[in-house]
Amino acid sequence: MTEKNKIYYSFLAYILNITNKINIEFQSEKPRVHALISSIKAYFKTILQNFVKEDSYEIHIGAKALLILNKASLNTQEVNELRCFCKSYYVELCGQILRRIDFNDKSLYSLHENMFPNLKHFVGSLLSFPHSSATAERKFSEVNLIKDKKEMHYCMPLFTLS
Repeated sequence: MTEKNKIYYSFLAYILNITNKINIEFQSEKPRVHALISSIKAYFKTILQNFVKEDSYEIHIGAKALLILNKASLNTQEVNELRCFCKSYYVELCGQILRRIDFNDKSLYSLHENMFPNLKHFVGSLLSFPHSSATAERKFSEVNLIKDKKEMHYCMPLFTLS
């Protein structure tokens, strides 16, 4: 594997870690609508800070990728290609986030956890219902197997006459 590829993969490992955290926010098993916008906004800010800087051309690519880059023997053109790739990745990632979340929507900021306490309990109760009857049917099958084994045990003769 070339030094350039190691840097690319290290950068992707760094940024995909952040991207996965954003996805986890959307896939939470607990209702987190009240905290979703502030959490996503914080991740979005982190991503922006990695490549949007007024006084510098530097792009943050992650500590491991930077360490490999400093040790690598890349020429200026290769470093610029790497920088361009990382920046275009950041720009695309930010564009994808902005397509999915409207940070200007004021209604998203007004959501609070305790705004609708009865609704919270209702949804919690609703989510406690099984989405299918497979679990209940499985338990009935287990009980029937136990019952059948006991009946077979009682039906077996305890001794035999010879």
